[in-house]
Amino acid sequence: MSELEFDLSIPNESRSGELYAVIIVVTILLIITTTARVITKWKHGLKYTWDDYLIVLGTLLNLVGNAFDLVAIKSGFGRHEQYLHPLALITCAKYSQLAVCIAGLAICAIKCSVCFFLLNIIKGTHRRFTISIYILLAFTVVSSFISLLLWGLQATPIEKLWDPRVKGTKVSGKRFLAVVYIFYAFGVFTDVVYSLSPIYFLWNIKIDLQRKLTILALTGSGLLLTIVAFLNIHYAPAFLAPDATWALVNEFICDIIERNMSGVIVNLPALWHLVQRNKPVVSSFEGSVGYYGRSGGLGNSGIGSGLGMGIGGKREREMLGSMDEEREIIWKNADGERVVVKEDRRFGNGNGNGNGDGDSGNSVPLRTRTDIHIREGV
Repeated sequence: MSELEFDLSIPNESRSGELYAVIIVVTILLIITTTARVITKWKHGLKYTWDDYLIVLGTLLNLVGNAFDLVAIKSGFGRHEQYLHPLALITCAKYSQLAVCIAGLAICAIKCSVCFFLLNIIKGTHRRFTISIYILLAFTVVSSFISLLLWGLQATPIEKLWDPRVKGTKVSGKRFLAVVYIFYAFGVFTDVVYSLSPIYFLWNIKIDLQRKLTILALTGSGLLLTIVAFLNIHYAPAFLAPDATWALVNEFICDIIERNMSGVIVNLPALWHLVQRNKPVVSSFEGSVGYYGRSGGLGNSGIGSGLGMGIGGKREREMLGSMDEEREIIWKNADGERVVVKEDRRFGNGNGNGNGDGDSGNSVPLRTRTDIHIREGV
């Protein structure tokens, strides 16, 4: 039993149901958004970059942290200490402390992922933007290292932090609480910076306004996590409560929400950006095109002259259906965009003057409908 004096007025109740519900919901959301992000890139044949690797790492660390939390809950976290066996109390303390350590690593990985995501978006813009992001990245890594170092120096050996039977030294309660405040202060500061910095980095970048505003709105939603981080600070004194397994439940819930939802919120702008950049932009027009026999040459009045729309670029390949029905040409312009041109050809009356690359001969005038699909970044 706990060393606390048994109090019959305290009911044998449990808040484990609340904790289980929170962990299950945020875990599902995190897995769905991260998986969707990875699959979306794979589906469109895009290369995985550092922001993808780090968000996957952050997700895996969060899942480990959630597993530690589940072990602590199963051992009795969420109940009053006086109803728990001393070994159960040690298990609760051990896995809740390990979850704190894993949470620090997970949040660091996720915030670094944001930095690399921003670097990908602002690529080729003013150098000061890139330097600013690298400074933010360095600050994130250093502050996370300091926080974890302070956590690890609370007790010698570290097992003393959760097991009173182990011989060694342990910091006082007030010093421990100071470490907690420092840990959370770094988190609050970086949450605010990561939520607001995209406004500075993206505002003057040449991105479609609707897409830009959407990314800013989704990233800015990270400010909601700042509220949760402040709640963590508010509940932090519960670490010194004698009935910690019961008193820390609210802090526990806020911590679980913050570190898991940070991954979810970071995934949303990246997913939106991926979906929008790979969404075809379709333009259609009709006109007369000179066409040479069966060889597939295109006249200057047609697609071969830059589609009549200034698209130009390198023609990757051409696929012909029935000679008199349809044609598909895939171009790659100077911006690396893949332009898919589909012609629906129909015979017209009269003679054409096309000057294409095909065999010489009389051109056949056509009435065409051309659909142009532009897919970015492929």
